[in-house]
Amino acid sequence: EKTSSVLRLSAMQCDAKAVSTIAHAAAGLGIRDVSVAAGVVAAASERLQDFDRQGVANLAWALAKMPKVKGRLKLAKELASRSHGLLSDFSPQELCNVLWALGKLGVRDNKLMSLASDTARGKLDAFTPQGLSMLAASYARVGIFNESLLEEIRSKAEAQLVKLNSRDAAQLVWSHAKFKLCNESFLEKICEHAAKLPLAEGNELL
Repeated sequence: EKTSSVLRLSAMQCDAKAVSTIAHAAAGLGIRDVSVAAGVVAAASERLQDFDRQGVANLAWALAKMPKVKGRLKLAKELASRSHGLLSDFSPQELCNVLWALGKLGVRDNKLMSLASDTARGKLDAFTPQGLSMLAASYARVGIFNESLLEEIRSKAEAQLVKLNSRDAAQLVWSHAKFKLCNESFLEKICEHAAKLPLAEGNELL
């Protein structure tokens, strides 16, 4: 109740940074309170033009973790549009969070995904194994086949194979299977590696 009250404050008292921080913290703690989610959506919608790249990334990720409430999908679509001009500013982790979250929220923005592919391919060396797997899964989730990007992700992931955890491995295998990509050598290696790993915590692999 206290969190919801804070979100109802004016923009002067609770600015965009505060809203994104509250949203990210609540989602990270696993808070599934509908009133908090509704408060985040309402407050963020009023201040969207004031969100910086970190705020956009944190808010998108939080929305994907929060309960479905009125206005959430509309806000997610507006975040996708806002992200068009922020792609070159996003860190690899922020880019992955935004694309993963939008896919989870059911937003398919073809222009964004095309621009994001160009951006990501220029700095894949900076992506962690988790980032590579999230990036691949983001395209698979919305059904956008980008073979050149997936091939580059496969190559980078294969070079970091020993660093993959079970969730990363599952997302990479699933994203390849989604588009019927069959690189037998890679799939054999990743499956052999995954078989030695403990299962990911929780029940959400993808």
